[in-house]
Amino acid sequence: MLVKTIYNLYGVESLNLSEVASELSRLLNVNFSRRESSYKGGEYFVSDSNLKGKVSVENNWIDEDGYLSEPGYAKCAVLVYVNGVSPEVLDIISVSGLFRLLRSEEI
Repeated sequence: MLVKTIYNLYGVESLNLSEVASELSRLLNVNFSRRESSYKGGEYFVSDSNLKGKVSVENNWIDEDGYLSEPGYAKCAVLVYVNGVSPEVLDIISVSGLFRLLRSEEI
């Protein structure tokens, strides 16, 4: 049986990176660890393995050429990448009212 994976991108306009990670930690009852990567624009947060998927909280950062990491969503300072989690997790994120669904793909 072919299992499809959902890849969602959410945006947040009103909170900073740490605030978004803290709010998701509370909502989903998971821990987020702080990471550093020049590929991701510096500091970002990633969820622990309790979700059986991955949630990453990143800034919509400007690269060395002056382009945003997600240029179609310039109003969203913080981006939340949600990959391969259960439908229940997606429901919790959606009903919270804090996150705007920007893109959804099923592969």
